[in-house]
Amino acid sequence: AHGGTLFLDEIGELPLALQAKLLRALATGEIRPLGSTEARRVDVRIVAATHRDLDALVADEAFRADLLARITAWRIEIPPLRERREDVLGLTATFLGDSRRLSANAAEALLLHDWPFNVRELENVAAAAAVRPDDGVIRPEHLPPAIAARVAHRARTAQPTAPPLEALVDRSRTPTRDELVRVLEHHRGVLAEVADFYGKDRRQVYRWLEKHGLDADAYRDPAAD
Repeated sequence: AHGGTLFLDEIGELPLALQAKLLRALATGEIRPLGSTEARRVDVRIVAATHRDLDALVADEAFRADLLARITAWRIEIPPLRERREDVLGLTATFLGDSRRLSANAAEALLLHDWPFNVRELENVAAAAAVRPDDGVIRPEHLPPAIAARVAHRARTAQPTAPPLEALVDRSRTPTRDELVRVLEHHRGVLAEVADFYGKDRRQVYRWLEKHGLDADAYRDPAAD
């Protein structure tokens, strides 16, 4: 790292004995490579990260106050993911790449979760969900039960006597005009939701509309605009 940046992740977990050695290296600008008897001058920028409260660790004598003073010339506090939910969907899209996308219900489930393990948890959830759907659309059933539970519970209790749309429409084939009308009515003419329901690109839905002579705007709910 000489002449560059040394990133020390989870520095709050560093044992006290190693803290002393790190402090000495930062104070003198010298290190002694393993197996060598001679010190070497180094010039590095230190960037450290931790999820621990270092001030509290100092008070408990679990972290050296002089080392904390040495590494905190500029401190950046990053709020936990639950306090910046506006980042959840953007991060998820980055983790999923271009071959996978979220359904509206799956996106809502992710937004409702508190993410106690922050971005690492979100990355792991996205990676696990990405391998499950056959059509490229991640739905609540592809998410961990604890995350999908609130959305699934609402879906079960919203209209207990109404059959699900999936039971009325065969999504494995090209829809008939009546089937497409039923789906348009259910989703109030919102083409993004119609495409999500079929697991197709929105351009395919436009082709179906043109084939059957349908106008999605005719099924929109004016009260929702």
